Amino acid sequence: MITQPIANVGLAYEPSIEAIAKVQPDLIIGIQGLAKQYDTISQIAPTILLNWSEPETNLIAIAGTVNRTQQAEQLLTETERRIAAAREAFAPVVATHPEILLFSSSQLKEIIPLDCSTICTSLPEKLGFQLVSLPEFDSPKPNSPPTPISIEKLPQLNDANSVIVLGYNFGEGKEPNNFQENQLLKIKQAWKQNAMPSARLRQSPNL
Repeated sequence: MITQPIANVGLAYEPSIEAIAKVQPDLIIGIQGLAKQYDTISQIAPTILLNWSEPETNLIAIAGTVNRTQQAEQLLTETERRIAAAREAFAPVVATHPEILLFSSSQLKEIIPLDCSTICTSLPEKLGFQLVSLPEFDSPKPNSPPTPISIEKLPQLNDANSVIVLGYNFGEGKEPNNFQENQLLKIKQAWKQNAMPSARLRQSPNL
């Protein structure tokens, strides 16, 4: 549970050093792409840099830093058990509607298609779903920032049986109790106001 106000310190690939220093963190967790900035960032607080695409390994590393390794291992074991149960429950849906389109966006101005190179897709794949993607995203560069597409590209992904949109809003909403609402509000509004997604995609998104 988030118990403290959320501060915007920039993007994962381009953080603001000044903003990080201002919040006076006890621990800084970043991605390996910040290796060149490590010396500067680590002067603010103890810093660990992790591989974006290895969530389980990252969890163990973070847990070890805060003396919670056993709890993290228990969590991973329980997670795998629940995924196995969910895969069995979703089997009828996967059999009839196997292909999904998964993307993230704030206001549909910048759309990030998510494919097998991103950690957000690991759960749908473990459940048995197949991801629909554009040909240019079939061979992504490792550890590189995701490449956005325009809304006009969405009709090219029309083979999907279902669409899942991951909304985010990093610019507003400092109340931790309203975090989910703050993240989804703008993408919900943009989707309703834009006729192209609902008119050109066969399925409406789950928001």
